[in-house]
Amino acid sequence: MKLLRNFKWPDDALLITSLVSLFGALIYWLYQLNWFGQITAWFLTGITYCIIYRKRRQSKEKASTNNRINWTSWPLLIIIVGLLFYLSKQQSLNALQSPWTEIGWPFWLAYWLLAAIGLWLIKSGRQISLATIAVWWLLTYSLASLIYFSAFGFDPFVHQATEKTIIAQGQITPKTPYYLGQYALVISLHRLTKLPIDQVERFLLSGLIAIFIPWLISVWFKNRQFNQSAGRLVLWLWPMISWPIFIVTTPQNCAYFFLIITVVSATMNQINQPLLWSSALASLVCQPLAGWLALTTAALASLKNFSGTKATISRWLAGSLTAIALPLSLWYASWQQTANWRLTWPPIKKLLGWLATIFNCHHLWPNQEVWWLNLIYSYQAWQPLLLILLIIAGWLAWRRQPLVWTRIIRPLNQSLLIGAVLTSLISFNFVIDYERYNYLQRFLWLALIINLPAILLASWQWLNRWISSKDRWLNWPIIIALATAVTFGLYLTYPRVDNYSNAKGLSVSAADLLAIRWIENNAPSDYIVLANQQVGAAALGEYGFYPGRHNRYLANNLFYYPIPTSGQLYGYYLKMVDDYPQRSTIKEAAELAGVKQAYLVLNSYWYGFEKIAQEATMEADARHSLANGQILVFSYQFSE
Repeated sequence: MKLLRNFKWPDDALLITSLVSLFGALIYWLYQLNWFGQITAWFLTGITYCIIYRKRRQSKEKASTNNRINWTSWPLLIIIVGLLFYLSKQQSLNALQSPWTEIGWPFWLAYWLLAAIGLWLIKSGRQISLATIAVWWLLTYSLASLIYFSAFGFDPFVHQATEKTIIAQGQITPKTPYYLGQYALVISLHRLTKLPIDQVERFLLSGLIAIFIPWLISVWFKNRQFNQSAGRLVLWLWPMISWPIFIVTTPQNCAYFFLIITVVSATMNQINQPLLWSSALASLVCQPLAGWLALTTAALASLKNFSGTKATISRWLAGSLTAIALPLSLWYASWQQTANWRLTWPPIKKLLGWLATIFNCHHLWPNQEVWWLNLIYSYQAWQPLLLILLIIAGWLAWRRQPLVWTRIIRPLNQSLLIGAVLTSLISFNFVIDYERYNYLQRFLWLALIINLPAILLASWQWLNRWISSKDRWLNWPIIIALATAVTFGLYLTYPRVDNYSNAKGLSVSAADLLAIRWIENNAPSDYIVLANQQVGAAALGEYGFYPGRHNRYLANNLFYYPIPTSGQLYGYYLKMVDDYPQRSTIKEAAELAGVKQAYLVLNSYWYGFEKIAQEATMEADARHSLANGQILVFSYQFSE
């Protein structure tokens, strides 16, 4: 009971989460994550926490009290929960490019009103509870998980398949030293709650973000003795920034989450060293790119009270090693895929084109469509400039506190800049062309996160002036403008299909799942399937990597479904749908895989569906229509 009575929120909950991720990853790497390994990881987590708790009790450090829900928060909380229920009822069985196609104007009106009412309450001196803000964030970042029938993108299904294999077999070979932090968290929650892996993974990141970050940032404001009303206002306006990295659970995004915890903890006046280092290590075992930066942040924060030549050399070494480690981790990933160590010229043309767009003022005022869409994308264009202004304002404020500025923020930015330049020399030839420079874009998110304390400080200063202002006539214009910006931020966070943006990916539909189950149940022997990315993702999520009724890996180590990022079957699929669905093409793919049974899956939304379907019908042995014609399966049987 003493342990529960002295439990510090959110510090202890974050510490336990980080330790579960860290020890689960270590046990898996050194042994495996079967039930014995899982219990060992939980045991180590408990022992470590008890040791830290005992030291804290000896130092007579007081536990923080939980934030209670006051009466002004209850109406907001009820409306937010109602919107969450509404979104769950809007779930679509179809393949979606964007969740916004399933949501009508009442949701947008309710969301805008919530943003405006929250701003008005805080400005009026009425406190909004952190629990209400947490549910507000959950509404903002779990929307796609509620609308989509299944996960979207390809990566989540790869990770789900890996997690299912680890649960079934204890490990998957060959082992990799990254991604393990997410796997440990997902598998732990699955074993504790008995919830399906896909459900745990879909809501894991948005849940972690909503549950922990508002409380931790509130502690950060309190730690610096800032006005708490202005702090709550910063948290309520957080969705003004579009955070697409928060809407889908991947190891990279989980690493970002732990990096945020590390950076915020490192810039507090009173640093929680166990939380600082455990979150940094958890970030590293999730994904090394953010993890190396998190470790450097923890090291620089631990050197904060040092002075003299020794501290200067230590900071220089930490920054230099990080600047080298960041590109090395990506180069290693590229070498694993291609076995090619050669570097390439940086994408100077793309960089110049990007800079030309930035300095061309025309993109700041788009006027190609209806006024409200022009306004939204004008806000998107201005958003980076707003963030830059906030960061600069925060830097200027931090310079009055040289311990934070000189010894943490400035070295991190220098390391990140050098790392980005070196990373631009890596070719990433194993990635599809249009995703090849996504790795460089990750440095922008890293830059935003490590400068988050500067953004928080500048935002607090500006909003505190507004709260303290006596000019009442400005209140409602500012509230309307800020509530509109929050609503625009929500729209821009998710994939969109409009006249300015056309999301490339689709979510997995019920028809995709029906097709892969029909094939698995009706195939007489091992087989290959030529299909698009969504159908391949559905197969990965449903059957994983390990054999069931049929083998998943065939001759020449070919996976039986196409994988866009690697393998040869996707090339054969593109030949079938882009050129002509010749029998000889799919026969060649079947011979490469060493099987006699093959299938072509064609979705009704595919460009030229009717024409391809007619041509494939003439070449295939049989045609099967599923889900009221939403998806066609063509079967091919080849003799000796």
